[in-house]
Amino acid sequence: MGKHQNLLNINFSRLWISAFVAAFVIMADLACKRDTVDEVTHHEYFDTVYINAWKIRSSNLPMHPGTLLRRENMDASMRYLDSAYNAFPNPGIGDFQAKLEYEQSWYLQSEKNYKKALILADSVLKIYNDPENIRKNGTGYAWANMFRGDALYGLSRYSEAYESFFKGRQIADANNLDKYALATYNHRLALLCYEQRNWRQAIFFWQECLLGLKKTELVWPDFARCQEVRDNIGLCYMGLNKPDSALIWYNKALDLISAYEKKTLDNAYGFPDVARSVVYDNIAQVYIDRKQYHKAADMVRQSLHLLRNISGPSEWPLEKQSCMARLARVSLLMGDLPQARMQIDTLASDLAVHAFVPTELRRLELDADYYLATGDSGKAFKNFSRYHFLNDSVDASVKKPGSDFTSEYKNIEQRHRLELLSATDKQKDATLAFAGTLAVVGIIGTALVWKSRKQLRHSLQNLTMLNNRISEQNTALQNTLTALQSSQDENNRLMRVVAHDLRNPVGAISSAALLLEEDLPQLDPEALELLHMIKISANDSLGLIHDLLQVRNDSETLVTEPVDLADLLAYCCDQMRHNAFQKKQHIKLTAPHVIWPVNREKMWRVISNLIANAIKFSPENSEIGLLLVNTADKVRIAVRDHGIGIPAELRETIFTAASPARRPGTAGESSFGLGLNICRQIVEAHGGSIHFENPAEGGTVFYVDLPKNQHA
Repeated sequence: MGKHQNLLNINFSRLWISAFVAAFVIMADLACKRDTVDEVTHHEYFDTVYINAWKIRSSNLPMHPGTLLRRENMDASMRYLDSAYNAFPNPGIGDFQAKLEYEQSWYLQSEKNYKKALILADSVLKIYNDPENIRKNGTGYAWANMFRGDALYGLSRYSEAYESFFKGRQIADANNLDKYALATYNHRLALLCYEQRNWRQAIFFWQECLLGLKKTELVWPDFARCQEVRDNIGLCYMGLNKPDSALIWYNKALDLISAYEKKTLDNAYGFPDVARSVVYDNIAQVYIDRKQYHKAADMVRQSLHLLRNISGPSEWPLEKQSCMARLARVSLLMGDLPQARMQIDTLASDLAVHAFVPTELRRLELDADYYLATGDSGKAFKNFSRYHFLNDSVDASVKKPGSDFTSEYKNIEQRHRLELLSATDKQKDATLAFAGTLAVVGIIGTALVWKSRKQLRHSLQNLTMLNNRISEQNTALQNTLTALQSSQDENNRLMRVVAHDLRNPVGAISSAALLLEEDLPQLDPEALELLHMIKISANDSLGLIHDLLQVRNDSETLVTEPVDLADLLAYCCDQMRHNAFQKKQHIKLTAPHVIWPVNREKMWRVISNLIANAIKFSPENSEIGLLLVNTADKVRIAVRDHGIGIPAELRETIFTAASPARRPGTAGESSFGLGLNICRQIVEAHGGSIHFENPAEGGTVFYVDLPKNQHA
């Protein structure tokens, strides 16, 4: 339903911490290489200070990727930093920046107090209100923009975060930072593009990130980021509906994890197993898209097995929940509803302990699909309503107006130029006018995008209502079909009852004729011939009654034998001559000898019925023609009369069961509307077809075609 399954979720917080630490290391290393470092940052003193501060901050805690720091440890480390700064005679701008960003990292990572982190980031940027400081420490200015972007990202102000990251990347590039340093910016830009579902741009930034980390991809923490980036590129290709490309990148991530384990001989507190588990879970989605559900289930079980066997303080709840949801989806797709119900309930229990909005969305969708599968449309609709309400809330917080980052590239670049020109006081007015024009265009574009999104939501609501109506109509149609089937079964039952009741009197006629034939041999030949015809007609009538009793028995096997069709047609003509004689009609037969496999009794019934109809609907003193034609591809039997023909309004229903074309014959003969329907069934059982024409000169010609390729 398809359906609105949120498969592309990443736990960014773990990698964000490692990326933040790596950024500090890169910034310090690059600052050492600048000519003006003595004026900006005093590493000979503060490097040791920060090492000691980090030790205080993480004291008495296990070194584990999922470990949360304690507030009292942070307070102690900040008191230590303050005393160290007070003891230094003349700290530079880089020193002050490092202290503020160290404190900001606490509010970002541990307390999740993004407002406080943004205040600290703005305090850092105030250092660079002086253009001279930008000239002295362009690298520090670049990192300051990146850390401000981190705070804005935490506040879900994605457009501003993207601008800060992109601006920092431009400044870093202008200061000749190498690809390794730029990898941190590229990673953050990719994360934002990913959350906005701008898959291609995210792939571009993550590939740039991998180029910068190529030489250190087997060293912690760069390994953590490199395996995650490969996995994320795979998710982007899934978003682009390219599962084959996604599988290539998933396997690249697994290869890197294996290479890291072989080199380090250390599982880094279970992190490689967690990373491998996440990749397995994502690969399972590829198998789901290919409808290889058993492989998908095996892959998810492997993922869960890895997570449940990891020792350490972190339980990795989000990863486990993703596996549970995926396994429930596979069970639904395989039609194993009891197993799916058990897995959905297990997921709900885990969410009660560890609540995550993305997983709750998946649970609501799974619940809705489960109740649809069980026929409980009320509960399904209730869960769908909750799903859409929560999903809309998430969309409103993630994809805000103006978050189309690709379209903002030129806008951000222009604002950066404006800042530089303001510092040098060149072309200020022209740049401001151009930036204002771009801003107006951006506002108009944003309004159009927002309007389109509202229209799309309205269309989705209408589509949901239409889907509900269609479901109700389908239910009504199913009920009607059931009623029609019951009516048809009742009609068949009545027809069998009538046929069954006719069998006894017709059987009595046949028996009486047989007794008369045996007991009165002295009758003249003409009377004996009439008696013989009565006996044969009664027997044939019994056969017709048998066919009526078996009219719906589709399992009956047609038994055929080689029959001379010329003899069969002659026999039919002889039987019907008495009826024709009564209306002073003449039957003319033209038939070469053709041996053909048919059921003699049933084919006799077809020809006799067609001749009887011709007699019934033809005037007195007319001729009825019977013609057998043997061609290269078929045998054709034609019955021609010069009667009243078939009017246009009856032609479509002439061969249907209980046809409404029940007209009396030219002499007032009765008609029941069954004969031609039985003829059609018999001919089609022989692999042939029956149709008719109304010649221009009047009357009707019925054709019975038996194709030869049926018996080749």
